[in-house]
Amino acid sequence: MMAMTGATVRLLRRFSPENMRRAFADSQPTFLPLVPTMLTRLYKEGVVYDRPITVGIGAAASPAQIAFDAWEVFPQAFVFFGYGLTEGTAIASQNRVGTKHSNNGDFLSAGRIVPGVSVRLAPSDQLDGRGEILIGGESVFSAYVGTTEERPVVDGWLHTGDIGAFDGDRLRIVDRKRELIIRGGQNIYPGEIERLLSSHEAVLEVAVVGAPEADLGEVPVAFVVLRNGHSPHSQDLIEWMRPQTAAFKIPAALHIVEVMPKTPTGKIRKLDLREIVAAGIHN
Repeated sequence: MMAMTGATVRLLRRFSPENMRRAFADSQPTFLPLVPTMLTRLYKEGVVYDRPITVGIGAAASPAQIAFDAWEVFPQAFVFFGYGLTEGTAIASQNRVGTKHSNNGDFLSAGRIVPGVSVRLAPSDQLDGRGEILIGGESVFSAYVGTTEERPVVDGWLHTGDIGAFDGDRLRIVDRKRELIIRGGQNIYPGEIERLLSSHEAVLEVAVVGAPEADLGEVPVAFVVLRNGHSPHSQDLIEWMRPQTAAFKIPAALHIVEVMPKTPTGKIRKLDLREIVAAGIHN
């Protein structure tokens, strides 16, 4: 897309707040795609780029607070969120949030489906309008190269593994299908707990995973990174949650950590967190 519009593209070998500071000074970019973790690191390090720029945020779940953090780093930014998969040639929907002073106020939606793409929900055994997101259209890939991995396309529809719902013509992402926690027969989507905790002023990053439990099968466990200048105790955050969600969704434990384990692309490695809680070695 950037090449088609005649834009100059600059690639950084490695992301870091300091490298980004230098790139901002040297290149003065007008468009920047980021994953939420990158934005969080820029915010935490006090990086500010006060020029007009469009900031696209995607590749991982984005809590509502991330837009406000984006405007702290990029005061003149037009922010949009994108949802999609590599197998669907990237973006399937887009939420054009807007600027700090002129925005649509919708910070949790994945937005409207982009032209040329079809999205529907697979039949679900739930009665809440949720289902697995299926993507169709010419953008859906045909096969993986150099692997025998099964192609997740059935009758032309890409099965994303994401659970979503429609609010009118706007898509809302609930969670990853494989991350569903079943606590004594009750379904818990970690993303719901993460979005609630992310709305607390002290919380910078949060991840919720399922932990084995003898009687209930699984229980949710939360990991939280705090914002600079805040120091609530774990129990303070738990008590803050109680009036705002069902009792069975309250994490069985909440651990405050300095950093989250991350993939090379900046996504939180929930597999590492699951291994920690499964081993029972977190202090």
